[in-house]
Amino acid sequence: MRKLVIVLVLLLLALPIPARTATMPVPAVVTLGGGELVKLDIEMKQGSGQVYISTEPLVGIQTQSSARIAFNVAGGLAGVNTSKYDMLVNLHDYGGAKSVDGPSGGAAMTLLMLSLLENKTVRGDLTMTGTIEKDGSIGEVGEVGKKTQAAVLGGMKVILIPKNYDMFDKMVFSILGQRWNISIIEASNITDAAELAFTPESVTLQSNVMETKPTIKTSMPRTNINCTSCYLQEFKQLATKIMDGNAAILEKLTKQNRSEFSYFLDAIESDLEQAADAVESNYPYSGANSAFLIRINLNFLNESNITYKGLKSRMLDVGNCIKTAEKPQMTKENFEWVGGGEERLAWSRKKLGDIEKQNYSSDDEETTLFLFKELLTADSWCQVSHEMFSVAEKIGGTPVNETNLKELASSRIEEADEKLKSFAGADFGDAGWRFEAARGELGNDSFVAAVFDSDYLISAIKMLNESADEDSFLDEQFNKSWQWNGMWAALYGNHAEYFYIRNKKGLGGAPSAMLLIIYADNLNNDTVQMRELFENPVVETTPPANVTATTEIPADYQTELALLLAICVIMAIFLNVVQFFKAEK
Repeated sequence: MRKLVIVLVLLLLALPIPARTATMPVPAVVTLGGGELVKLDIEMKQGSGQVYISTEPLVGIQTQSSARIAFNVAGGLAGVNTSKYDMLVNLHDYGGAKSVDGPSGGAAMTLLMLSLLENKTVRGDLTMTGTIEKDGSIGEVGEVGKKTQAAVLGGMKVILIPKNYDMFDKMVFSILGQRWNISIIEASNITDAAELAFTPESVTLQSNVMETKPTIKTSMPRTNINCTSCYLQEFKQLATKIMDGNAAILEKLTKQNRSEFSYFLDAIESDLEQAADAVESNYPYSGANSAFLIRINLNFLNESNITYKGLKSRMLDVGNCIKTAEKPQMTKENFEWVGGGEERLAWSRKKLGDIEKQNYSSDDEETTLFLFKELLTADSWCQVSHEMFSVAEKIGGTPVNETNLKELASSRIEEADEKLKSFAGADFGDAGWRFEAARGELGNDSFVAAVFDSDYLISAIKMLNESADEDSFLDEQFNKSWQWNGMWAALYGNHAEYFYIRNKKGLGGAPSAMLLIIYADNLNNDTVQMRELFENPVVETTPPANVTATTEIPADYQTELALLLAICVIMAIFLNVVQFFKAEK
């Protein structure tokens, strides 16, 4: 009898395991449109460890690669020898999608394969987006908002997304989740995702996307800035003014008791304290820059109900801010303030132009929110430019002619262009964007601003060509005493020191420190050159050949001269007539 049981067990084991299928509608990157739900079916059969993918809709290479990684990760987590099974991946047209590519479906594939290997069920109201890495972690993807909207339209109640998006992205996702009544949950790896996905639908899953941690605080040693007549105290006052405005908005939002914003407000309050500490420890630009970014986040939360129509209205407001900016007289004393104001005004104008070029519909809420953030950036730049012009007006001084700097500004743009040729097609991000602004500044005769923004790209390229490693380079730069010749050189050099110290404390920031100290050095040299050109402009000492000197006729005599010429012409005509009749006789 015992032998019979053993034989039966062996026969059962020898029988092929019946195929099982797991299904999930997943948001995917679609070639011919935005986010669409694609029905993902994965069938598991006995086999030899192969992964097969259907071809309707058309599937790209990235999606195929993700499927292979997903099988390996799922097998490892389940403790199963995947060489005994095959996975058949089917992507069905589920809402107009004709072709699919990208790695964003990798995490969902892994989850379904794991459910098959462990014989578990993924809840039907859940979907997921995110890449799958070989270690089982879930990587970031783009257009989470559009994919979330596709999930909502498809009847999903929960969407799992990757972790570690920045605070602004979390704000957008949180607002969209509230508007669309869907739980948006971050998961850092497949194990965490599986714990959520394998729960029954009767269990309510709460959003966690609004959970954000404040930036790690660090005490900064007080520093000195070696720069005379740089008006750094005026800059500190400007930074303090921005922080005071931030504190008022923060207090207003806190009194509203909006639970979905509590994590964000706690983090912002911590950031605001650090900004104040930076200014107090004599890192004025570090504090001001942080305060500037805080202002954008606070204004975003304050107007989080923005709509397509509201965005269009706010764009008109920013345009009016740009138009009403009044550039003061540039002087030897205030030219850096005027140039800095013109620089930020140009950024605001360019950013607004970039927004106006965007093609999006009134029901595209994600794009509306992200563009609103860009618009708030443009607005903040414009407001700061007004503040800088006001400070420049108060400083006053000896007037100068900015056109004396035209040749210098043109040469810097030519230098940046020449350096770019060796990096054809490279994307220099913010530095490239500022260089585009520099071209516009040159065309608008904002020569100081054009030098500033060209120098930034030149510095970014020089950083890439630096042969020394980051730490050695930075140690060398900050082990010497810097004497700054201008306000912006001093501020950026001081900001570089701030990142250098944070990096030494293990908080990162070496690339920023490296770029900023190179930029500060370039600004230091060009500030000296600009002052020299104001004092001794380049002029032609000899007149060009074949040019006849002319004397300008005073305006008081122009009418009399015209009358005299008219009388002479009449007399000439009269004499010619007389001569004609004499000849006839």
